[in-house]
Amino acid sequence: MKEQMKILKEQGITLVALVVTIIILLILAGVTLNIALSENGIFNKTKQAVEKYEESQNKELNDIEKLSDKLSEIMQEKINIKLSKENLIMDREDKEVLVATIMPEKDENKKVKWKSSNEDVAEVSEEGEVTAKTVGKTTIEAFLEDDNKTSAICKVTVINPTIAKKAKFGSYIKYEVPEKEFTMTPEQTGQDENQEYNTSTYEGLWRVLYNDEEHGLQIISDDIVGKLTLGHVDSDGNQYIRNEEDEKKAKIAYNKIVSTLNTFSRYYVNPKYAISGRSVGSNPITPDDNETKTEKLIKSDYPKGSDNWDSGCILFNDYNTTTKYDRDLMSSLNNETNAEDTFWFASRLGYCNEYGARFSTDYGKKDGSLYSCNFWAMGDGELNGIISSNPGEFTHGVKPVITINPNVQTQSGNGEESTPFILVDM
Repeated sequence: MKEQMKILKEQGITLVALVVTIIILLILAGVTLNIALSENGIFNKTKQAVEKYEESQNKELNDIEKLSDKLSEIMQEKINIKLSKENLIMDREDKEVLVATIMPEKDENKKVKWKSSNEDVAEVSEEGEVTAKTVGKTTIEAFLEDDNKTSAICKVTVINPTIAKKAKFGSYIKYEVPEKEFTMTPEQTGQDENQEYNTSTYEGLWRVLYNDEEHGLQIISDDIVGKLTLGHVDSDGNQYIRNEEDEKKAKIAYNKIVSTLNTFSRYYVNPKYAISGRSVGSNPITPDDNETKTEKLIKSDYPKGSDNWDSGCILFNDYNTTTKYDRDLMSSLNNETNAEDTFWFASRLGYCNEYGARFSTDYGKKDGSLYSCNFWAMGDGELNGIISSNPGEFTHGVKPVITINPNVQTQSGNGEESTPFILVDM
C-alpha cells in the first residue's frame, strides 16, 4: 500500500514539472504573464486541474486502504480445522484417536462433530476415536456443529492384522495343511516295510507354542497328525535284537530319529502360510541333528567295572539342551490339549550304569509327562536280546511344529478354541 502512495506522489510531482514547462513555452511564444496568471489564465486553470487530480488520487488511496483493511479483517476471522493426521492405515479392530485443532484460538471452544463416510469400514465417536471394523477405505470428517461448511478430513485404510501381532501363547489357529501323500521308508524308520500317510487326514486345530523375536511364530498341532513306528519292531510291537542285522536296523532308526521325525513333520508345511517345520522336541531354532549318537558308546571306552560304568555316565542328553524348551511349554498346553494319544519327542539320551548301556528316546502324554523307551542296549559287550517287552512302546503319534511366515494376516477370529484365528493366503 505504501508503494502505491509513493507512485502516486511521484506522478503528482511529474505533473507540476510539466505545467512549469508549459508556462515557459507560452512566455517564449509571446503570451504575457498577466494573461497566464489571470483568474481564467492558463496557470490558474492548470493549478485547479492539479488540485482536482490530487484530490481524486487521495480519495482513491483512501478507498483502497479501507478495502485492504476490510479484507484483512475478513481473513483474520475465517475459522479453520486441522486434524492430527490426514492419512491413517489401521489394522482391523484397532483404535486411533484423531485430534481436531480449531483456528484461530479464540474460537477453540466451538464444538466439533465427526462422521465416517463408510461406517462398515470404520466408525468414529463423538471424541474422534476411530474404530477399524472391516477391510476397506473410508473418510473421517470433522466439522463445526454450527457451520457444516468448515471441515477437515482424514483418509482411513483398514487392513487385516498379521497373525504374529494378534496371536498369544496357547492361541488356537485354523491352519490348512497341504494335501500330500508320503512314505516313510525302512532306511528312515528301521522297519522292514514302508509306512504310508496322507496329510489330509488331519483337520484339527493348531496352537501357538512360540511367538517372539528369537523363535518367530511357531504353532503345534493340537492332536497327533499320524502314528509312526520306529526301530526294529516285530508284529507284536516288541523290539528284538537277535543278531547284528537287528542291531544295525535299531541303530539306524535311533541315529535318524530326530531327522526322521522332522522329515515327517515337514510334509505339513503349507507354503501359503508357513516357511518351515519340525517335530516337537527338536531344537526350536536349529532343529536338524544328524549326529551318529551310537558311536559315542564303545565298550572299550566304558569297560564294565570302571568308575564311568558302575557309577553311571550320561553320554548325551538332548533334554538338557533342546527338548526342555518345547517340553516346558507343552506342560502348560497339555493341561488343555485334546490329544488322546502319546507322541514322539525328537530327543535322545545315552547313558550307562552297572547293568549296561542304553540309548533311549522320549515320548509324551497329554498330561505333559515324558517317558523313555530304549532303542538299543548292550551289557558287558553282549547283545541284550529283547529291548522292550511292552507292546506299542515304539509306535507313537507325531506332532509337527510349523513356523508361520511373519507377514501372514488373519481375517477373523480371536484365538479361542470356538473362534480360532483364520489365516489369509499369502
